[in-house]
Amino acid sequence: MAKINYRIHTDAIKVNLIPPELTPQQTSIIHASEADVLNIALFGMTAKQWRDTNPDKKGNIQDYSSINELICLSDMENINAVLIEDGLSQKERLIKLNKIAIHQISILEEQTTKIKWLIYCSVFPFAPFLKQVSELLGSFSSDEIETCARIVMSLTRALDADRQ
Repeated sequence: MAKINYRIHTDAIKVNLIPPELTPQQTSIIHASEADVLNIALFGMTAKQWRDTNPDKKGNIQDYSSINELICLSDMENINAVLIEDGLSQKERLIKLNKIAIHQISILEEQTTKIKWLIYCSVFPFAPFLKQVSELLGSFSSDEIETCARIVMSLTRALDADRQ
């Protein structure tokens, strides 16, 4: 899927943004600029800025991205292709893509949290009780819920052992 969206994106750039008389080097600059539109919209920085910020890391920003970021990036390639074909300027596209990225990441993170919660509930039987407590006392992070569930299970095992 990511490769298909990448191809759709690069084809839209080639057809709509690159005049045929440009050299391969000039064409490469336009492609890099468009890739940076996606990077800025999603990650808040260009590929070069990421490399400068992370000199100790090999590869690129995508190699260190979460699955949710990669899903969003793949989708944004397709959306940017449509926006290019619609004739929007790079600035207009960047603004729209950033709003879309923020929205999509929030939805994907929410779904990830729900999936983690289902896993916690199946692994830690006291997790539903902790959810009720968290609603009364404020919200716990996923890590805090997991830690509390482990503590409760350890205490329960200790109490069971004392009873026997």
